[in-house]
Amino acid sequence: MILSTVWRLLVCAKYRLLVSGVALGLGILTGISIVSSGTEGVPETKYSHLTEFTLTSILFNNAVIVIVLVVGGIAFLGFATIGLLYINGFIIGVSILGSTKGTTLLTSVMWIVPHGMFEIAGFIIASAAGLKFPLDIIRYLRREQTVTIEYSDIRDAGVLTATALVLILIGAVIEVIATPAIVRSI
Repeated sequence: MILSTVWRLLVCAKYRLLVSGVALGLGILTGISIVSSGTEGVPETKYSHLTEFTLTSILFNNAVIVIVLVVGGIAFLGFATIGLLYINGFIIGVSILGSTKGTTLLTSVMWIVPHGMFEIAGFIIASAAGLKFPLDIIRYLRREQTVTIEYSDIRDAGVLTATALVLILIGAVIEVIATPAIVRSI
């Protein structure tokens, strides 16, 4: 029942998911293009010092991002959500190519892909939850709906946020436990 509820909510949020994915994707492309253009002063990425990160620090950092994506969407009519997704995409893009110093592109990608699939999905789902309320307010102001926010909207946003946090937890566990082992085996 829980999975069918989450699936229904994801289907209903398809356009918000698309907008979120585009914002993240544009950020990734920007990060990759800046690093590949040979721009000096590209910051080191967290993947070059992975041993300094603990499950707790990664989980806390990513959970804060999820909360800001949701609350930022509500408080700033979605602009904070889209901006933060773009910035996170930029960091991912820089990480993909920026962490190749002294290693191969395959190794760099393997630092990101195993846990990144879950983290990126969590970020996109959280932003879809955060974008719901601004869009509902716009629909209300355009007189396309009679009520701004109903209880079911809050519940649905909570379910999407919880789903995002579960994905973030899975990604953090993979990042700390599985990713280093995968990269060592390459």
